[in-house]
Amino acid sequence: MARSHGTAETPLVSVVIPVFNGARFLREAIESVLAQTYANVEIVVVDDGSTDETPAMIASFDTVRGMRQEHAGQATARNRGVAAARGEYVAFLDADDVMLPDRLERQVAYLREHPECACVLGRQQIAVEAGVEPPAWVANGGGDGSVSELVQPMSALVRRSAFDRIGPFDTSFRFAEDVDWLFRAQDSDVGVAILQEAVLVRRIHGDNLTYDAASCQREAVQALKARLDRRRAASN
Repeated sequence: MARSHGTAETPLVSVVIPVFNGARFLREAIESVLAQTYANVEIVVVDDGSTDETPAMIASFDTVRGMRQEHAGQATARNRGVAAARGEYVAFLDADDVMLPDRLERQVAYLREHPECACVLGRQQIAVEAGVEPPAWVANGGGDGSVSELVQPMSALVRRSAFDRIGPFDTSFRFAEDVDWLFRAQDSDVGVAILQEAVLVRRIHGDNLTYDAASCQREAVQALKARLDRRRAASN
């Protein structure tokens, strides 16, 4: 696989966007990547078997690398995007979220300044659409456009080499594959950092997967249990 297009100062960043029936928001998400102050970027959009106008939306961007799969879930779509990524760094963006303009510039600079670190996340702003009842976690996480104390796991910028070491997202998860992957990254001692500034706007629109609070919490507990099991096994 060809990788690391670019220069030492501006290595290629591959932005992976998984999408399922997300045509309503996808254009804004893609345009937020195209508007980044960091220029050396490729966009990989993985259509997870959408039945809306998503395929046509992807095709309308001649600078986007689009691929399609049968509906298999976010983890599978993210893994396919990572496998296709050609960059030295891989960033993620949910199809209903928006990158702030200098997100990639700041995150690339951080990783270049901290070679011991393989993954850097950022904080988020929460945007609740008019008329939408925010989930409980938003009420406690800042839903007025201010920077939330909460960290969106998929705000991560990751060295591509870290995926070779840690492995792909676990496709047994539907909601918490990102949390599980970050736990595995931390347990692998690859170095995970968090910027205090917001790097994206997270849109709350009523159809977010996080509205299924019981399933999200159940999978988060599963991810935590898997982490504890790994630590116990390592200590034996």
